[in-house]
Amino acid sequence: MVSEVLEAHPSFPKGKTELLERIRRDWSALLRFLEKKDETLFLRSKPGQWSVKDNLAHLAFWERFLLLHHLQENPAALVLEIDPAELRQLNEDQLNRIVWERSQDRSLSDVLRELHETHARVVAHLEFMEFEVLGEPDRINTLIQRPLLESVVYNTYEHYQEHLKTMQSEWSD
Repeated sequence: MVSEVLEAHPSFPKGKTELLERIRRDWSALLRFLEKKDETLFLRSKPGQWSVKDNLAHLAFWERFLLLHHLQENPAALVLEIDPAELRQLNEDQLNRIVWERSQDRSLSDVLRELHETHARVVAHLEFMEFEVLGEPDRINTLIQRPLLESVVYNTYEHYQEHLKTMQSEWSD
């Protein structure tokens, strides 16, 4: 089954070692960007843009969703803490708005703690999974039908790349 996923997505990693390396590489790039920034800038946002903290809270939330929903197979509504009927009516932008609203009162240190803890839990979980399992359909996903590997790629290294690019363009020195 994983071979079919790789045929459909030739840019995806061909094995667990490569998957974990891509996750580590892009996670490290994100951390290098953060190390170079004064933490006071993390809370500032430009009109119509998310702050660095907002981007990090978003990444932490969706990586947590990956772990609890996709990898550990908890229902999406339970993980998202949203009524199932309401969840069926929401699109991705609306979900992201809810995630953003929930993070507004959180401290930067709390967001950073969650980001690091959740990331470590995801990587630890993936280290013990067989790569072939990632080629199977994402059995529990009721939001988007796709193989589990797609959910992992989209919620780890590709997501880090996307938000790092955004933060770099908004907050370059």
